[in-house]
Order: sequence, then C-alpha cells, then structure tokens
Amino acid sequence: MRAQGGLIVVGEPFWLTEPSQEYLEVEGIKKDDFGTHYDNVKVGEDEGLTCLYTLVSGYDDWDHYETLQWWAIDEYIRAHPDDPDIHELVERKTREKNLYLQRGMETMGWAVYVFRKAYSARLAETSG
Repeated sequence: MRAQGGLIVVGEPFWLTEPSQEYLEVEGIKKDDFGTHYDNVKVGEDEGLTCLYTLVSGYDDWDHYETLQWWAIDEYIRAHPDDPDIHELVERKTREKNLYLQRGMETMGWAVYVFRKAYSARLAETSG
C-alpha cells in the first residue's frame, strides 16, 4: 500500500551557465547530462508532480563539497605514500581543483527539489 500525500525529495545538479568543452572533458560529462534549474522542475511536473520547494546550493556549499574532496585525497596520499597511483591522484586533483576555481562555481549548481503528486492527478485517481 502506498502512502497518500507523500513527498518525493530529489537532489540534482543543473547548469548555471553554458559549460565549456574543457569543463565537460575534465569532469567526464556531456552537456545533455544535466539541464537548467527550470528543466529539473519541469521533469517532475511532466511526471504529474507539483514542485513544492527547492533548496539551491550557494558558493559556500560548493566550496565545502569540493574542498572536502581535496582534503580527502591529501589525507590519503599522506597515509599511503607508497601507492603507485599517487601521481595520477595528484594530477587529477590539481586539474579538477583548477577547473573548479576558474569556472566550476559559475558553471554548475545543485538543488534539492521537493515534489508531491499533483492535486489534479490525485483527484483523478479517487474519482476513477
């Protein structure tokens, strides 16, 4: 049995601006992998949901997320100095860090979306 009136919570990235080809290549993604903030809401609405709330990350949120990854890699390298992949990890961290600091913050955003089944859809279920 499904709970009536339940909420659906989704976290999803979105483009703030058009991504550069370099950004896409370094991140290993395609432009079509994500839409805009509007597109994310529209996907839910096209599924018969109503968007009730969004919580969009700010620059501090992104910095926290990104820099914790840098910190974790640095800690790993210090704890495993003999790991043969250290050179690759350092190169990747440096490339991603530079890209993020140069244009990543302005390119991609992140939001949490709260949806509920649209009222009109719920009415159709009960009357049909």
